[in-house]
Amino acid sequence: MNKFEVLLQKLLRFLEGGKLFQIVLSESGDLDLLPSKKEHGKENCRLLLGYLLEHKEELFSKKISLREFDLVRTLVDYCYLYRKKVDKQGEFENLALSLRLGGNIPVDWLKEHPKFKKFIKNNYLHHRLFVLRLPLPFDKKKGAALPFRENDKTTWIYWSEIREEDYDFYLGKRVLFETDNQYRLIPSYTCLYLGICHYDVSIDPKWEPFQVIDPKEWGNKHILEVWTVSLPMSKPPMFQRTHAYLVLKDDQGNVRSVGQDVLVDRANYRITEILNRKSGFGKITTPDIYTFYPINARRFWHITLEITEEEHDRIVRIVEKDKVNKEHSMSVLKGNCVSYVLKILKEGIGIQMDASMHGLHIMLKAFMPNSWYRAFFKRFDPWYEGLSDFTKKALYFLPIIYIPSFLLGVAALFTRQNNYQEIRDFSFLDLIIRPWKLSCEHPLALHRKLDAIQDIIPLLRSLYSNL
Repeated sequence: MNKFEVLLQKLLRFLEGGKLFQIVLSESGDLDLLPSKKEHGKENCRLLLGYLLEHKEELFSKKISLREFDLVRTLVDYCYLYRKKVDKQGEFENLALSLRLGGNIPVDWLKEHPKFKKFIKNNYLHHRLFVLRLPLPFDKKKGAALPFRENDKTTWIYWSEIREEDYDFYLGKRVLFETDNQYRLIPSYTCLYLGICHYDVSIDPKWEPFQVIDPKEWGNKHILEVWTVSLPMSKPPMFQRTHAYLVLKDDQGNVRSVGQDVLVDRANYRITEILNRKSGFGKITTPDIYTFYPINARRFWHITLEITEEEHDRIVRIVEKDKVNKEHSMSVLKGNCVSYVLKILKEGIGIQMDASMHGLHIMLKAFMPNSWYRAFFKRFDPWYEGLSDFTKKALYFLPIIYIPSFLLGVAALFTRQNNYQEIRDFSFLDLIIRPWKLSCEHPLALHRKLDAIQDIIPLLRSLYSNL
């Protein structure tokens, strides 16, 4: 694995520095990256993708550890990103896609089977199959094969054996899967570690593992991971494409993930309803879609907690109960993905915390230049944390904070639909006498809080267990 680690370090140094480089083949057969004054994008793509395809057996081997695979995943993800940046004509698109799918499918075959390619890409299966470490086999006569879960094992069925009829796909008379007119799998189907299967990620009550790995990788323990996500930008937007979710691992090797997604019925969704918590507007998804995102597509943080078998089983019960709750609600303020993570931490393992940001704080983060924001809060936060709770609340009544908070809250309240099923995150009375209520549970706040208390979490959990 050492050669891949060295290659990744060199590639990231040039990509993150925004510098031109040239890839050359060394005498040892490995790749070297050299500074250049000219653009060598296409030649670099050819050498880089060709090199990785030559080593596909090592890259996709299930014998490599999770740490080694994370390195491989990062390398392939950044190679895929680099190809998209420099290959504007799409000359190497099929070569990169072949690599993602295991490196066995010839480029010419992908060109000759656009429907297969559309099915793969529109369902993001090239990312999901890669994460699940399911390289697709290829037969010269039958073409590429797809994995299907049958009787708790993987069955490989070749594309040439599958018959399509009105966007339903059959093997003989048996329906394998169904899609919409864009060849996207309908919600009743997904792809887990054994392949494509009949499982609705937001409706089926059982919390299925999306992957099964040797539990020695995490010491045969029960593990809970808390993940927070934002766009990979120095100043990511405060709401768009930020997220939080959980990963659960047990001593049998089962890996599960869960997150709260947004609205079930997007067709009837109105933008003014994001501040309401209406019954049926939320859904719990297992696995969470962010589990399969390319590493370079987002900025990911996570902390790992060792939990007991009892806590593991309790979390599973909580999630499965929530999945069958047809009245599950959501809102952008305190009924969002972070709220669900906080609920699991509290009810599952006894960790209760505040991960909220005031509305004005969010607006400052969104509109202030990033350097100004960082400089201001670098000094403000230590001072503010040293104040008593009474003083902190009193500060909200300063005119410079109170007036814009009041106006922002009034504007939010007027967007409500006055539905009797709403759960209000704050009221008009709150704006007058409790202005600190105008807050949002936010992934950035969750990340910062977990980072701050990570070292004392074992102590907090010990105290909780004693209670």
